[in-house]
Amino acid sequence: MKQPPAAIVTRCTEPAGPSRVVATSDDDKPTGATARSNPWRDRTYLLYTATEAVLFLDDVIFSVGLPLWIVHATDAPHGLAPLLLVLNNVLVVVLQVPMAKLAPTTHAARRLLLPLAGSFVVGTVALAASAAAGTWSAVAALLLAAAALTFAEMIHATLSC
Repeated sequence: MKQPPAAIVTRCTEPAGPSRVVATSDDDKPTGATARSNPWRDRTYLLYTATEAVLFLDDVIFSVGLPLWIVHATDAPHGLAPLLLVLNNVLVVVLQVPMAKLAPTTHAARRLLLPLAGSFVVGTVALAASAAAGTWSAVAALLLAAAALTFAEMIHATLSC
């Protein structure tokens, strides 16, 4: 009898791991056990997590925010939304590998943090500016926003590797 693919997982087992040390209430600290660190006290980790949460907004801005913004807040034609998504995809396909070569070391990647932040700010400011002008100004601002947010996305992907 042939098993469905999901049932194959039931035959998987955990690999053998190191033995665990059991502590009793009489022990001060078990032998060989290490104290667990509290992630809420690690400020570097919390700062990194908060920064990553903000930087991952570029995906949401493109897939949800940009089309809604074009339709509800600007005078730009509604057909511009899919064209900006195409622009994003073309830029990523053409430039992702060359952009990845900009950060071969940790030090080089650290130098990309400022351009990443600048690109993200330029993109979001251009997005906001697209609502303040006429049709052609809105289109130009949206093109700038899409390009800048795409560069932010590529730099962020380079740093995440």
